[in-house]
Amino acid sequence: MLKYELGYGGGVANISEQGGEVVVVCETHLMQCRDTTTVSGSKAAMQPLIEGIRAYLEVKRHLGETAQDVAISGLLPNGASTVSPLIATHLGPILYGQCLVRYTLALLTGAPIEALKAISDNDMPALLKLAAETGQPVDAVAQDLGIWSPAA
Repeated sequence: MLKYELGYGGGVANISEQGGEVVVVCETHLMQCRDTTTVSGSKAAMQPLIEGIRAYLEVKRHLGETAQDVAISGLLPNGASTVSPLIATHLGPILYGQCLVRYTLALLTGAPIEALKAISDNDMPALLKLAAETGQPVDAVAQDLGIWSPAA
């Protein structure tokens, strides 16, 4: 949910408890389309997601417009100082969301943001699983696998 809903510019529409289950509803708006995703489960099963959402909202609150400006600057061709309003409207939320998800992972794992920027989205789930299984920090596993090395 963090990567594919919040990471694509979505937001948490509702978190509630119904019949002993926690229900999380996310809404994503992309190019005139609205997608609603509902995830539910026991409190214990949903705890990692709730912690992830809490960390994401904390990062979003702290970074605010700065992260959005940085994300949108990724749309700018070399030497350009502005971006088309159409492109910013449609792609800006995706870049902003993905930027926030990386910072959220840094907050949750304690890994340096530089390490998380070096890890592809396809490799991230396996790397997080490997770190959990070995008990090593994410950045240490990334370094062991040759994906990232700290600046000298």
